[in-house]
Amino acid sequence: MGAAKPWLLGALVTVVLAGCGNTGSNKPLTSKLPEQTGSPVVFDSGRGTGQFDAMTYAKYASSLVLTPQVDMIVRGIRPQIWYCNGASGFLAFIRDEHYGYLEAEVGLVDGTGGASPKFSDRQFDTPLTLKAGTHYLIEMEVWTTKSVGIYTTGSRTTGVVGSATYSVSTATASDRGAVAFEMVQ
Repeated sequence: MGAAKPWLLGALVTVVLAGCGNTGSNKPLTSKLPEQTGSPVVFDSGRGTGQFDAMTYAKYASSLVLTPQVDMIVRGIRPQIWYCNGASGFLAFIRDEHYGYLEAEVGLVDGTGGASPKFSDRQFDTPLTLKAGTHYLIEMEVWTTKSVGIYTTGSRTTGVVGSATYSVSTATASDRGAVAFEMVQ
């Protein structure tokens, strides 16, 4: 086989270490909302601004009722994560107003510190059109083998992308709101 090329070894190390990064910090990373990399964001739930709206958990689950004000074509949904340590993942379901299954998405990443995984390789099986004025249930669970830092919706409703209203149905910590998320096209 011969000696490995130095640039190939460097690229391989970069890919292996990508995961969730390794900043050594357990503080939220700041970023512009919405994230402008990858797929365009068609709806952003916004993030709570309270002291408990960016915390680390072993598991956090929530559901909320979303009512779009305009039709939206959605190809994926992502939780807003700012820190992950260990294997961290999410499971999201979108259901109609009668609890019928519409689409689901799952993502997994291995991390060793602060970063914000984008799960850009994940998407729905088929694009989903969310109709204006129709109620949808968004169920999301984020979990980890060690710790995962998530943003929650809190009471914030400003600065969001897209035109929709939502109300939290259930959450692991009801005073913190649902898992903050983005829907992408």
